[in-house]
Amino acid sequence: RGLLKLVQQHGQSFESGHVGVTWGKLSEMPKNTEMGVDEGVAIQLLQVLTRAKLPEWGAPQISDVFHCMVVLHGKGRMVIDGELAGELQARVTATAGDFEPVEVGMLMFGLVTMGITPDAGL
Repeated sequence: RGLLKLVQQHGQSFESGHVGVTWGKLSEMPKNTEMGVDEGVAIQLLQVLTRAKLPEWGAPQISDVFHCMVVLHGKGRMVIDGELAGELQARVTATAGDFEPVEVGMLMFGLVTMGITPDAGL
């Protein structure tokens, strides 16, 4: 309770792990469960925070967060920011050796599900 308000009020001070956990919790919550909080605004802020923390993340964090984004997209609750999608793909390509083949496949499936053509390097 209060997760979206927390993101709006304190998101800029979130550490890398907080951003990942917030995506996970948000993907499990029903839509618009908090009165007076615009979920779309909170998700946009979370995408900005994700771009900022992405260089710190390895394969497990990227896979987990991206899975949450795909779940939210599938529920009609978010559209991924184009810049974030590009940065995610670049980070995956740069750290490709850390990913299991199934994780890369899931990332590619998620991109296509969200209407994004995967980069050739992926």
